[in-house]
Amino acid sequence: MTTDTTIQDTVHNTMDQQQQAKQIVSMLEEASDALDTRVLARLREARYRALAQAAQPALAVPDWQMLKQHAGQFLHLHQRAVMSAAMLGGSALLVFALTQQFAGQEITGQGDAFLLASELPPEAYLDRGFDTWLKRTAQQ
Repeated sequence: MTTDTTIQDTVHNTMDQQQQAKQIVSMLEEASDALDTRVLARLREARYRALAQAAQPALAVPDWQMLKQHAGQFLHLHQRAVMSAAMLGGSALLVFALTQQFAGQEITGQGDAFLLASELPPEAYLDRGFDTWLKRTAQQ
């Protein structure tokens, strides 16, 4: 039952839109009859140009073959600069990775050295009551 009502509403809306479109077209035709011949010629020319432009293929779709060809030409012409930039980038990445690797070991080593040099056993730091006892003694 609801589907029939929906279909009827859609058909009714479509008919209303078509009727409105016909009214708009007739109003435009009446108004264009009063226009000067020069204006009509300019409008006709603009319409032909718009149709010609719409008929041209869209450039939004990339041409992968042309893109690969241009990239290949660019790499061939600028081979030294591209290789130098790649080597510099790779070296920077290697230095960064090694620095991070060694920095992480120092921090871990410092933590271990702190625990070993401490007067308290490591289990004391794991005790939940130790923090409260430490705060209480620090306030006194």
